[in-house]
Amino acid sequence: MRRGMGERRGWDAIFAGPTDREDGGDTGAAYSRRSSWRYRTHGRVPISEVVDRVPRCEDCRMLQGAAVVTLLANCAVPAAGYASQAQADQAPAPQWAIARLLGGFNDSAESISAAFYRPSQNLRDIDVETLDFSQAWQFRKVQNLELLGLLGVFKSHGTRGDPPPGVSPDGTATGVTTGAGLRLYPLDVRSLHLYMEGLVEIDYILGNQVVFLAGGTGLNGFLRAGIGVLYDLGPKLGLEIGLQLAHVSNASGTSSKVNPQWNGRGVVLGLRRQF
Repeated sequence: MRRGMGERRGWDAIFAGPTDREDGGDTGAAYSRRSSWRYRTHGRVPISEVVDRVPRCEDCRMLQGAAVVTLLANCAVPAAGYASQAQADQAPAPQWAIARLLGGFNDSAESISAAFYRPSQNLRDIDVETLDFSQAWQFRKVQNLELLGLLGVFKSHGTRGDPPPGVSPDGTATGVTTGAGLRLYPLDVRSLHLYMEGLVEIDYILGNQVVFLAGGTGLNGFLRAGIGVLYDLGPKLGLEIGLQLAHVSNASGTSSKVNPQWNGRGVVLGLRRQF
């Protein structure tokens, strides 16, 4: 049986004329004659009636529902894919290159220490004392190596034996220091731990005396290096005793008149609290 002769669906039902009934009131010839778009829209069935019949078509409602479901599905699947891709593309948090090389850091300890230095060069009869607060971070892959962060107070007193003309020889000054360093523990013997360390800091002079030494500048480099031992007083407390060499200079060159560098050596005493 040809489609449209015995049953009419979809668009055929929309454009069917008043005599085109499903109960057989019209003949096949009449249906063929009315199947022409020109005849149906400009002949017996007005455009307004065609439009009125569209919402009552069950097949159209089914098609509209299927279209909505398909649209929602097509929107949901890419959205989920984009979310998964965005999570996968998230980069890890940046780390220091040295931390990646040595496996990152562990919080190790904090300490407070006092250092006392005597001059080791002629014409620099100036003593220096420092009070330092430091934090130590242990490298995970090299557990006998620590990164140090320091903040301290600098105090000097004495006289310079070769001040520039017209400059007071007074070497009294007070300042603050900050910097970083590395400490290595090459040997452990029971409760004793031998260490070597190097520190690089900046010394900023405060108050009315804004230079160090006399005839110098108020901002200087402060370098220290030495060896020492850490003795365990308990599970988390230790005593530090060390010897250090110290150098203060503004890096203007040894021939410059504004670079009255100071060199000294001294002893360091401190308490260390382990985490």
